[in-house]
Amino acid sequence: NKKGLGQHYFSKLDKINISNIKKNKRILILKDIERFYMDPGGLYKSRHLTLNPNYEFFNYLSSDCKNNTYIKSFPWSNINLSKKIFTEKFGKKIKFLNMHSSKEEYYNSKLLIIDTISTAFYEALYMGIPFILIYDFELNKFQSDFKNKLKELKKLNILHSSAKSAAIFVNKNYKNLFDWWNFVEKNKKFKNIKRSLINYKPNYISKITDELK
Repeated sequence: NKKGLGQHYFSKLDKINISNIKKNKRILILKDIERFYMDPGGLYKSRHLTLNPNYEFFNYLSSDCKNNTYIKSFPWSNINLSKKIFTEKFGKKIKFLNMHSSKEEYYNSKLLIIDTISTAFYEALYMGIPFILIYDFELNKFQSDFKNKLKELKKLNILHSSAKSAAIFVNKNYKNLFDWWNFVEKNKKFKNIKRSLINYKPNYISKITDELK
């Protein structure tokens, strides 16, 4: 890592100052890669080419929100298939971003829409950018501690078990989104969730040195 020996993944990300993104209007949908087979995580809707929840989410958005929404698909060999489906469903209303680096687009966005518990979920937690997680799969597969964290995120309107619910929330709160997010960031349980899931320790080199003694 160019920032130093032992630096972890999050060291390449800059935390977001809300005052610097208040002028942003973009809702950025981060679309995960589809699977054409059953993987160890199960066949979620987010991994399904035609059942992806983002289609329903976009459909229920207000006209104002649709005008400010962009799709960022994971770069993969069959990316044009999902783009084709979006275009067939929504025509010119849908807009795509073709940059390979999602993190560069985070700083130009007002809200991230994440369709599965993936890298983007942890990036958003670390960076501090407002985000919504659409996750319609059963929570029972998780260990109780993580499951309880997700339940707390649901109470805060971060986690939505349906795309329609997420869209309705965005429509209602888009103009005053940062009022909601300020409340979220001040929430004690949310702070605890971030501390437990994002274990950031900047003094790796000294720790490695101690281990080598």
